[in-house]
Amino acid sequence: MDPDVVDIIGDPGVLEKELEAFRESARVLSSKQRHLIARYPKRWVAIYEGDVAADAATLHELMAEIEDRGLPRGHMIVRYIDKNPRKMIL
Repeated sequence: MDPDVVDIIGDPGVLEKELEAFRESARVLSSKQRHLIARYPKRWVAIYEGDVAADAATLHELMAEIEDRGLPRGHMIVRYIDKNPRKMIL
């Protein structure tokens, strides 16, 4: 028996809210890049629902902070903030 779409993706209303929160976080990351560079230079940040939810010097420390606060790891954008970001060609 094929699984129902709702079984696979979950409740459409909840999914829409989660996608909107992710879009807001992505918008903050791109539109407030200068602010983030000024406030969090050479730090890791976790953006959740449009706000910086945590920051730390290392990725390991950031993930520990996220865990300590009980924040949903799968619903964040995590980035290293640097005014000279590295370009990667894959």
